[in-house]
Amino acid sequence: MATKKQQKTANYIVRYGNIRVDESMSYHLLIGYTRSQIKAYARNFRLRYEIVYIAKIDYSI
Repeated sequence: MATKKQQKTANYIVRYGNIRVDESMSYHLLIGYTRSQIKAYARNFRLRYEIVYIAKIDYSI
């Protein structure tokens, strides 16, 4: 049986905003998401999005 290709999860800093140009944008840190999940979230809420940075997080204290 064929298996679905595993998508790579990563930590992203994403900028979201409304479709209207005059609206403000906000930044979100998303931990453990795939690019397709980010795209689907933006599409569901009709938001523009831009992946700003692939974050490397150091969990040590």
